[in-house]
Amino acid sequence: MNFEYYLKLQKSGNLISAEKGYKLLIKQNNIVNNLFASLGLIYLKTNRAKTALKFFNKELKINPLNTVALNNLGVINLDLKNYRIAKNYFLKALKISSNAKTLYFLGLILTELEDFDKAIEFYNKSILMKKNADALCNIGYLYYFLGSLDKAKKNILDAIKINPKHDAAYNNLGLINMAYGNFIDAKQNFSYAIKCNPINTKAYFNISKLLNYKDDNQQFKKLLILSKSAKLNEEKKEFLYFTLGKALSDKGDHKKSFYYYKKANFLKRSTIKYSSKNNIDLFNNIKRTFNKFVNNKFKNCGAKDMSPIFIVGMPRSGTSLIEQVLASHS
Repeated sequence: MNFEYYLKLQKSGNLISAEKGYKLLIKQNNIVNNLFASLGLIYLKTNRAKTALKFFNKELKINPLNTVALNNLGVINLDLKNYRIAKNYFLKALKISSNAKTLYFLGLILTELEDFDKAIEFYNKSILMKKNADALCNIGYLYYFLGSLDKAKKNILDAIKINPKHDAAYNNLGLINMAYGNFIDAKQNFSYAIKCNPINTKAYFNISKLLNYKDDNQQFKKLLILSKSAKLNEEKKEFLYFTLGKALSDKGDHKKSFYYYKKANFLKRSTIKYSSKNNIDLFNNIKRTFNKFVNNKFKNCGAKDMSPIFIVGMPRSGTSLIEQVLASHS
């Protein structure tokens, strides 16, 4: 049997036989292009990402221009939150062949790296190649985050036209209507997001800001039932626990409310990678870069006032945006 035979088995869904066949070819030293990449896809499909990583890298040693290996190495590193590594793999793949999915993934990565303008650019390029409700929804959220509500709403409504049951789009539409002050519409949007996806805990969290659970036992019971669901990942649990904290506070049960707020904050904190060493290294690099020579060279540039401007605020509160606005002024 040759590679093409086992590839047909893989495409037909017979992954076990295809995997055995690929391993036999490797044992016989019958190595051809896409053999390691195809085996990597099987490992990735069967939740063996670390092994998949190994075989995609083997494929690149044979063929550095293999876009299947490059794109999937990007996907794995994106899942591992190695955003800069993932970005490099996708950019390499993009140079070889333009692909809507590659462009979409670059939009996701650049959002995580807080390069929002570039993220929107890549999402739009992805949409030009193939209409995608997820990309439009993400663009809408980014415009909402940047304060461009009209642009945000347009993209969200375009996403809903493609997929009328896109729960994330309805959740984002609710956020936009809240920003406009249209609280009745926002409440309907969040409710419909939950109807489309009963485990969309972000929608539960957002609608909780518009509800008083003191006398609303029906909504509260839904939250308690949802808290027992096995389908919730850590992120979904985080939003649910924040919602339960708010609901129990409304009901006057502050002890239980604090319990859920504490659980929610524990999950939130686990997603934040903080290193004091990295901060010290950063400031040392700044000192080395902006030495006396550099400062003297540019001493007559810009504003004469040497008073520093400190921008402080909670995470995700818009401090980066304020810095960009101030930096754009002379």
